[in-house]
Amino acid sequence: MLSSHFNRSWMQKLLNTASKEMEGNYAGVNYIAKMAIPNYKNIVAAHYKNIINNNIDNYCRKSEVSPIYEHYGTLITFEQPLQIDIHNDEQVLERGLKELMQQAGPVILKNAYLSPKHRQVMQRNRFPHLNFHIDRNIGMPTRYSAYTRDPFDEEQRHPRKSSTLFIASIVGYLQGVKESLIDPNVTKGINQSFEIFRQADLTEFIDQLMIEQRWDEPENTGEISMLDNATELHSSYERQYHVKGYRIGVRYLA
Repeated sequence: MLSSHFNRSWMQKLLNTASKEMEGNYAGVNYIAKMAIPNYKNIVAAHYKNIINNNIDNYCRKSEVSPIYEHYGTLITFEQPLQIDIHNDEQVLERGLKELMQQAGPVILKNAYLSPKHRQVMQRNRFPHLNFHIDRNIGMPTRYSAYTRDPFDEEQRHPRKSSTLFIASIVGYLQGVKESLIDPNVTKGINQSFEIFRQADLTEFIDQLMIEQRWDEPENTGEISMLDNATELHSSYERQYHVKGYRIGVRYLA
């Protein structure tokens, strides 16, 4: 069972050596795991220091936004293609994956794909370019989103031309303040969406403020990512402006 391997104690080992890769074996397949952005909290605090008055924890509390992670995003790359079920037939996400997200935000699995019975239970969406948003309101029972690239699908087996970006909710809030889209004295908590970073060179911020999932692993490679809408925002990113990728698989999980 996935949760007997990838769980809170496994995650703690990874967090303890956040700047290094960790090797392991799951279901007979070797993998390499690492944090997508080590020291995320310090990086974000330094970038927005003029807004947060050098205390990002206090700023999160005052703005009524989820606390920021010390390290951000869990990336697991399997050496061989692996069928993996991240949820059960009732669309309930594996407990262990929830524990990983509680500790470090989004989880990305590379060279992994869902079983046939779960592969087709999904929508296909293409999100707007640099419109950072949540899919589900916090009070909804299906608060987790999962995105999939199916290596057996005629379209999705090819690398995608656009990316998905992930940011912690407080980064979206702070960037909104910086761009004068939010008055922090008036607006508390996360809105449904923010059109932010549109005037920026994103190469400066990727792997610093945000995770980019490029969906560009070689042909016939499965990829899966997931997030908690209570703590994250996400967006599409057209690496070449106006060049849109195919619609990615999307499902909402409890």
